[in-house]
Amino acid sequence: MTVMMLGEAALFNPRIKVAKGSVAPYVAMETVQPFTRDVYKTEDKEFRGGAKFLDGDILMARITPCLENGKTSIYRAHDKDQKTAVGSTEFIVVRGIPGKSLTSYLYYLLTSSEIRDVAIASMTGSSGRQRVQNDVLMSYQVDLPTVNTQQGIAATLGALDDKIEANNKTQELVEEICWLQFLSLLDSAETTVGTVEQLGKVVGGGTPRKSNNSFYQNDGISWVTPKDLSIQKQKFISKGAIDISEAGYKASGAKLMPAGTVLFSSRAPIGYMGIALNAISTNQGFKSVVPNPQIGTPFTYFSLRRALPTIEAHAGGSTFKEISGTGMKNIEILMPPTKSIMLFNSWCQEMFDKQISMQEENKVLAKLRDTLLPELMSGRIRLREAQEAIKDVTNNQSD
Repeated sequence: MTVMMLGEAALFNPRIKVAKGSVAPYVAMETVQPFTRDVYKTEDKEFRGGAKFLDGDILMARITPCLENGKTSIYRAHDKDQKTAVGSTEFIVVRGIPGKSLTSYLYYLLTSSEIRDVAIASMTGSSGRQRVQNDVLMSYQVDLPTVNTQQGIAATLGALDDKIEANNKTQELVEEICWLQFLSLLDSAETTVGTVEQLGKVVGGGTPRKSNNSFYQNDGISWVTPKDLSIQKQKFISKGAIDISEAGYKASGAKLMPAGTVLFSSRAPIGYMGIALNAISTNQGFKSVVPNPQIGTPFTYFSLRRALPTIEAHAGGSTFKEISGTGMKNIEILMPPTKSIMLFNSWCQEMFDKQISMQEENKVLAKLRDTLLPELMSGRIRLREAQEAIKDVTNNQSD
């Protein structure tokens, strides 16, 4: 190991030329998912200013709360011939130095609690708009291992992220197959025009009293907010960031919704969706649908997905856009015959079960990665021991 400043171990915001007015792949901050290694372009956009980076560079959020939420990823170009990309001004771009450091290793170093804590502690600025001080971060001293050791650590942790990424892509493929099957159902069946109210009961949420700490005890009711859906980026939700007490839940005015409820955020940003795996309650940012038994969860979920543009168009409000419960109930949808819906649900539920299995596997893999990361960085665990732990977990997952 060699002790050096982080600014000596890596290139921060390396100089890249991008002509003003040229069109380049663009990465928005909201595209970066917390504690997710890979990020891709959001769109092609005319460059007028912002971060500039190449395929394989690290994008580290420098603004609150994005950094605290874990927004640090490696940019991956879809088109390897177009390596240069641009993005939010709130990114710190980091790259390895040939012969000294590997970008793949630096990614795990920057996502470690050691470096994250330093970056967060360096933040200055007005409340809600605090930013990392680059000079403080770059002057922090780190123990940099040899390139060979860096490669071993990055490969060991990367094997877990590779599996997580593969599972994510498979889930996206399964989702698209279900979506196409749903559209085919509407095209081929004898459909009639109905409303969301026919899908099931539209249920709003409530608001816990923040002044009472007992409302936030982790001892009972899964409490979900739209932020939980956006940060977790999980289709199937078993719990939110907190589990409030039973007393807090009852006093909030929220309803306890059963497993299979389709969660739908009704306030801007409208349209975050999830499916409850167990009994769940939500805040006021939702107009969720508890499906009628003869309609079922899969059909309800995809019907709301298809209706999203109409729901957004009917949202109103001066402070923020929101659709009311009545407005939600009256949104028009297409209703095939009940028999066709039930056949679709039966087929689609098998696809949902596969997605649930991969989502749960990802949780196990991510937990192992996050456990091994500080141990490998500190040298408290050897590469061989880490690799054996990974082998044991992946073998158990495949059994």
